[in-house]
Amino acid sequence: DSQPDAEVPVDPPEPVCANADCSRIAVAAGAFTMGCNEAEDDQCDADEKPAHVVTLPDYHIDRREVTAAQYAACLSAGGCTSLTVNWPECNLGQAGREEHPINCLTRDQAAAYCAWAGGRLPTEAEWEYAARAGTRTPFHTGETLSDQQANFNAGRIYNNGPKGSWPRRPMPAGYYPANGFGLHEMHGNVAEWVADCSVRSYLGRFGAASVYDEQGCRSRAVRGGSWEKIPSYVRSAFRDAFPDTGRDDGIGFRVARDGE
Repeated sequence: DSQPDAEVPVDPPEPVCANADCSRIAVAAGAFTMGCNEAEDDQCDADEKPAHVVTLPDYHIDRREVTAAQYAACLSAGGCTSLTVNWPECNLGQAGREEHPINCLTRDQAAAYCAWAGGRLPTEAEWEYAARAGTRTPFHTGETLSDQQANFNAGRIYNNGPKGSWPRRPMPAGYYPANGFGLHEMHGNVAEWVADCSVRSYLGRFGAASVYDEQGCRSRAVRGGSWEKIPSYVRSAFRDAFPDTGRDDGIGFRVARDGE
């Protein structure tokens, strides 16, 4: 296993478009420091430590979160199943929200869409490498994140913020500026399912570039935070967990693929 080393420089190669319409980004192999480094981030949670070096092979990842329209196409083709919930906040089937991220779906439904689309859910390491886009600061924007750069609850009381200052819902996929890898909404909007089981810390799992799985895993890692979350919960290092069969209007996903 690799050892914790928060001093390894992060200088990944520039990513390039992986397909004709550039809806996917090809991320070149590289190493990065995964987790929260207390020297650079004073909001580290226990499950984000210790910071450790992970080396990743080439992979592809979607530029945007999967949309309601894309999931509807999978439903029509028989590759996906109905969400079984119809909360007002769920985007599927809602007029005018076709380009908003799909939400209210289980981890297995997200994985089924990925398989139908010829991909898979990203690993936690792939997700964080993509979110950081070569940075080591709490956000890809640096030490702070503004509500012009991402969709999150910027310190306001839920449902009681100044009118017009906070959308209080997911915005269309690709609405906010991309990070240095060309990826949109890695912070906020909807949190994203990843492939790994949730774990309480990275101890004993240094260098885990591949998915961490276990028999009977009851909860999966969720990354990125949602529009409902305060800034500390949308940091690149922040880790959340949700039951495999759970659904939430603040959780969606994006597709990853092995490199070619």
